[in-house]
Amino acid sequence: MKGGRSVHDETPNDGADVPSSSRDVSDAAMVASLRLVAHFAADAIVVHQEGRIVYANALAAALAKVSSEDAMIGASIMDFVPPDGAAALFERLTGIGPELGATSEPTLTTMRDTSGGEVPVRSATVRTEWNGGPAFQTMFRVESIGLFGSAIRLHRPSFPDPMMARLESVLPSLQQAVIVISADGIIELANPVAVALLSLPAELIPGIRAESLAIAFPGGESPIDECLRSGASATDRRATVVGPVGERTLLCSCRRLDAAPHSPLIVTLVDVTLHGGAIGAERDALTGLTNRTGVVAAIDALVGALDGAAASVLICVMDVRDLATVNDVVGHDAGDQVLRTIGARIAAVAPAGSIVGRTDGDQFAVVTRMSGAAAEISGLVDRLHTVVVQPITYGLRSHRVTVGVGFTTASVDDARTAPNLLRDAEVALRYAKRSPRLPFVEFEADQRDQLHRRQHIEHDLRDTLLKHPDRLYVVYQPIVRLGDRRVVAVEALIRWEHPILGVIGPDEFIPIAEESDLIELIGAFVQRTAGREFAARPWTAQMILTVNASRRELTDWNYPSRLRTTLRDVGLPPARLCIEASESMIADGGDVVPIIAELRSTGALVALDDFGTGASSLSQLNDLPLDFIKTAKGFTDALDGRDGPQAVLAAIAAIGVANGLRVVVEGVETAVQAAAVAKSGVALAQGFHFARPMSLDDLERLIDIDAPVDPADPLGGRPLRP
Repeated sequence: MKGGRSVHDETPNDGADVPSSSRDVSDAAMVASLRLVAHFAADAIVVHQEGRIVYANALAAALAKVSSEDAMIGASIMDFVPPDGAAALFERLTGIGPELGATSEPTLTTMRDTSGGEVPVRSATVRTEWNGGPAFQTMFRVESIGLFGSAIRLHRPSFPDPMMARLESVLPSLQQAVIVISADGIIELANPVAVALLSLPAELIPGIRAESLAIAFPGGESPIDECLRSGASATDRRATVVGPVGERTLLCSCRRLDAAPHSPLIVTLVDVTLHGGAIGAERDALTGLTNRTGVVAAIDALVGALDGAAASVLICVMDVRDLATVNDVVGHDAGDQVLRTIGARIAAVAPAGSIVGRTDGDQFAVVTRMSGAAAEISGLVDRLHTVVVQPITYGLRSHRVTVGVGFTTASVDDARTAPNLLRDAEVALRYAKRSPRLPFVEFEADQRDQLHRRQHIEHDLRDTLLKHPDRLYVVYQPIVRLGDRRVVAVEALIRWEHPILGVIGPDEFIPIAEESDLIELIGAFVQRTAGREFAARPWTAQMILTVNASRRELTDWNYPSRLRTTLRDVGLPPARLCIEASESMIADGGDVVPIIAELRSTGALVALDDFGTGASSLSQLNDLPLDFIKTAKGFTDALDGRDGPQAVLAAIAAIGVANGLRVVVEGVETAVQAAAVAKSGVALAQGFHFARPMSLDDLERLIDIDAPVDPADPLGGRPLRP
């Protein structure tokens, strides 16, 4: 064998040398595949680290009588050892040498399952590593086992046990598909890429026969069958397979592990579908699906093959929004398993002949030919969305992901290139991510223009915050006590004077800032600027300044200390500042509440903004550290003379009184609305009827700053001039 290593070498190539040809890749992959045997051998296998199971294969799960391999992750290894076997296990583990690869002697022992039953097994343990730390890999061998309700013979690996002991820790996946076939034609193991590429039923491995592989070898006998029959090796034999990612062109190499007549076969399958020999260039190693390069090539090929006005190609992209939660709580191994599960689900729903790919870290794509009917397209997109959001079980946990879906279609006369079609689907995806109530969004041309504007605004906003903060300024809208029309508080609102576009409203640039770190810079600017301007005017002494806080700030434990420093620097007592948090922030995650409590401990006040949007329940008011409720504008808009809306405000006022909270009605724009609010029993209101947002200098001209105030009333305020 030229340019490669013998498959009998004890130490496989560590990957430092990059193969220069498909043959080198096949040989290197074949050597590396030996490292997989310990991971996927026809024994029950668990890896445990510091007494906790970090990996288990399907046979171990079957022996333990749990629903899946993941159900064992995190469990104590002692959960599967009878009480009288604990001492013997400890003695075996401490008796293993310190060097990597050291093994215990094979021992006849007992494994306990979750029902309390006991299974006689022969086990051996190897010292290994897992995620960079020391661990033990324990193998249990039995003669037969009932798996998923049917008896399946377990085939002992035909390679010698000493070779098993010499193998290094096993990589969880390879970029090439690898399968191991026993001398009598049974598939003993298959790595995740092979399972995905060949649509193998992973739960039945080992056990299914090699002839069940749906691999076609044009113009000759299968080299796998030939190798099983005669022992003849084969290298880079072309083949095709049709699976969930469409028809693929493969290079198949196979050979016996050693010269023994009953040695197993090592088979590698390299996908060269779209690149004419560029090995694995379009394959995602984690899921076995097509990667971004392959998806773009598939779009180009399918659109180029369109031959009728009624036909079209659907390009659909899906983004998993909250995978970070799984990674943070359970670990990246669980996150990887979630991605593999989602990929498999998408492949199962996608029509025959579709290309299914993973185009980014948490993003998947489906490219498929459609008849062109809108109902057919929306129906498929809806099915894809539905299957992805179903709960996913990993270990002892279950998680339901949320997903955004964007798509576009291309007809025979579509002038867009393949990269642009994928980009347009991703533009629609961005809109879907900003509209969580929509299951999916179809691309429209103006979305691209809006995206370009958003990108320009984000760029210019960052430049303004860092280099030209003088283009930003704060305006203030008064909050008025209805009984005597005194201004008792002002809300600080930011404005931006763009040098070209003019004044850009906060309803446009704040959502853009919230998608990046810019919202923190904006928050700091408003708090410092408004605090300094407000504290510098003596006539505000018995008023409160309110500022809005973002979700990013209210989930940052450093935010209260930063705010405390800002207030000290500008000379504003904390009791004169009120932080506004929207109802949706508090309802969406409990991580906000502890920060709000910490803000209250500094002496600052807290208001629940947009109350009544339905995002939270009334029972939460008892548990939240609040001082004010600010109602959603929709309540005010409904005040058209009918008794019903006014009664709702009266009920909110009563709820506020019962919970010791002041209620502010926002969006009061007419005298009729102001009178209805006063009649409902609410004391405070805000809106254009009283004053638009303005500078403090302009506001000073609207109020009587010389009017007497009660020094004991922190909300004494100043009256509006008649």
